[in-house]
Amino acid sequence: MNGYYQQMKSGDYTILGEFGELLKQHTRTEERLLFPLLDEILNTEELDSVYQASQKYRL
Repeated sequence: MNGYYQQMKSGDYTILGEFGELLKQHTRTEERLLFPLLDEILNTEELDSVYQASQKYRL
């Protein structure tokens, strides 16, 4: 990922489409695998704690 960042930081956006595809795949993997797993292993209080902690990183 750092290579994508460096290339775009330098003003070369030719890889933006490829980066977008990787980001979409990553997000879908989280939605299909990670989030359902977390729903199984964490209780409501733990999930809420994760949610609350993530709020400070929202833009």
